Amino acid sequence: MTFRWLYPFAMLCALFALAVRPANPAVPGPVERDAGCAAALSARVRAEGPVRVLGCDPRGRGLAVVALGDPTTARHIAVLVPGTDIDLGHLDDPTEPRLRPLGWARALEAAAERAEAIAPGAANGTAASRADDTAASRADTTAASRADTTAASRASDTAASRGDTTAASRADDTAVVLWVGYTTPQGVGVDAATGSLARAGAPALQRFVAGLRAAHHGPLDDLTVIGHSYGSVVTAIAAHGLAADDIVLLGSPGARAHSVAALHTSARVWAARTAGDWIAHVPHLEIGDLGHGTDPVSPAFGARLLPIGGTSGHDGYFVPGSAALAGLAGVVLGRSPSPPTSATATHVLAAAAPAGPPRSP
Repeated sequence: MTFRWLYPFAMLCALFALAVRPANPAVPGPVERDAGCAAALSARVRAEGPVRVLGCDPRGRGLAVVALGDPTTARHIAVLVPGTDIDLGHLDDPTEPRLRPLGWARALEAAAERAEAIAPGAANGTAASRADDTAASRADTTAASRADTTAASRASDTAASRGDTTAASRADDTAVVLWVGYTTPQGVGVDAATGSLARAGAPALQRFVAGLRAAHHGPLDDLTVIGHSYGSVVTAIAAHGLAADDIVLLGSPGARAHSVAALHTSARVWAARTAGDWIAHVPHLEIGDLGHGTDPVSPAFGARLLPIGGTSGHDGYFVPGSAALAGLAGVVLGRSPSPPTSATATHVLAAAAPAGPPRSP
C-alpha cells in the first residue's frame, strides 16, 4: 500500500517523456494490393454497391484504399481520411453503415451525384482561379508521388480484371476515395492524444494525393481531402504539401496549428463539429507532443464553417438528407455551401453535452 502512488507517478513520467521527446514512427509506404486481400474485401462490401479496391494490405491490423467511382477520370475527387480504430477490418458495418467510413463515403458520393444532377456545372469558378496558387505547392510533392501513381492508375483496370463490369462501366463525375494508408490510434489513449502517428501518416497522404493527380486523365475541377477526428490531425499536418483544392476538418481534436494561415496551404479550409460531438470536450491544448492545439471551428482559427443541420454525434457528419452532408457535397463539387447561421455557430462553439458514450477520435 505504501507504493500505491508509484503507478500513476510512472504514467505521468511516461507522458512527460513523450511530451518532451515525441516519438516519430516510420512513414508508411504506398498501400500494396494483395490479390487475396482485395478479393476478400471486394466480396465483403460488394452487397452495398460496387467498389474499386486500389490497395489492400492484410499485414498487422491491415491497410486499405477503396474508391467509389473512377478517380482517374472523375471531375471531382474526395479523399476521406478516417481516424482512430479504423483499419482493414473496420471499414464498414453492414448493419449500421452510417457508423463506418465506407458508409460515409457512399453517402457522400450519392449526395454529390444528386447535387450535380440538380445543378450540373454550377461550380462557383474557384477551381480555375486556384490553379496558379496551388501549382507551386504541388511541385515538391509530385516527384515523391511516383510510387502511389500506380495505385491510382489501377482504378480503371482493376474492376475489369476481376469481372466487375458494373464498376468499370460507370460514368462518374465524382469519385470518393477512402484512404486508410496509415496506422491509426487504437482507443482513446496516448497514441490518440499525441501527434506521432499523424506525423507519420501526413507524408503518406501527401504522396497519395499527388499520385491521384499524376494518374488523372481529363479535367479535374476539384480535389478535396476530408479528415475526420484523428484523421483531421493527419490532414492538417499534411496541409502544407497537400495537392488539394479544399481541405475539410470534421470532428477535430485540434489542427496542430494556431490558424489557417499557419497550415501554409493555398487550399480553402473548412471545418465543422456537430452540436452533440463529444470531441468538443477534448482540451484544445498542446504541451510538447500532448494535445492537438487550436480547435478548427473556433473563430481564432479562421476556417470556413460548414452547416451542421440534421446531424449529431461524432459519427454523424454524413447523414443522408442532412444540411451537413449537402454542404460537404457542395465543397466536393467546388461550390461554396451556405455557412451555418450565427445561432447554430454559437451552439457549436458552446460545446453542448454529447449524446451517448464517447467513441474513439
